[in-house]
Amino acid sequence: MTPKHALIVEDEASLREAYKEILQMMDWTVSLAENGPQALSHLFTQSNTPELVLLDLHLPLGSGLDVLRRIRAEERLKEIRVVAISADSDRLEEAAPLADGTILKPIDLEQLIELVS
Repeated sequence: MTPKHALIVEDEASLREAYKEILQMMDWTVSLAENGPQALSHLFTQSNTPELVLLDLHLPLGSGLDVLRRIRAEERLKEIRVVAISADSDRLEEAAPLADGTILKPIDLEQLIELVS
C-alpha cells in the first residue's frame, strides 16, 4: 500500500513541525512549504501529488487563498483535499467554498485529526 502524502503550507516553523509530527503519527508522508511559491512549485513540479494540503491562508510571498484557487483551477490537482487554516475568520469564510475543511487558529487538534483522517 502506498503511503498517503500531504503537503503542509505554513510560514510559522513551529506550527509546520507540529502539523508534520501529527500527520506522521497518522502514517502520512509529508512535504513542507513555507510560502505560496514553494507550495505551487511543489504542486506543479513534483511527481508525487499529495492527497492532502494543509494550507495557511496568510503566507509570505503570496496568499494562501491564491494557492487554493490555483489548486482548484488545475485539472490534475482539483481533487486534492485542502484544509484551509487561519486566525482570520473572514479569510476562512472566503476560502470555505473552495476548501474541503477549515480550521480557525489556534488549532483544535481533535478537529485537525478528524479532518485529515
